[in-house]
Amino acid sequence: MLTTKQISLDDFKKLNPEMRYLKLLETCPDLFQRVPLYHIAWYLGIKPEFLSWMRKRLITKSE
Repeated sequence: MLTTKQISLDDFKKLNPEMRYLKLLETCPDLFQRVPLYHIAWYLGIKPEFLSWMRKRLITKSE
């Protein structure tokens, strides 16, 4: 279990904020329904404004 957590932490440090967001969205999609976005931004290490900008950009990119 400790090894799994260490690998996860290493991946988190290596990824850019957009990839961290996408990975979090993939692994815990229900989290976005339960936790305010400013907490998610804090967890990702970015400002809430940047998270909003990034989410908007990803949505328009996928359309």
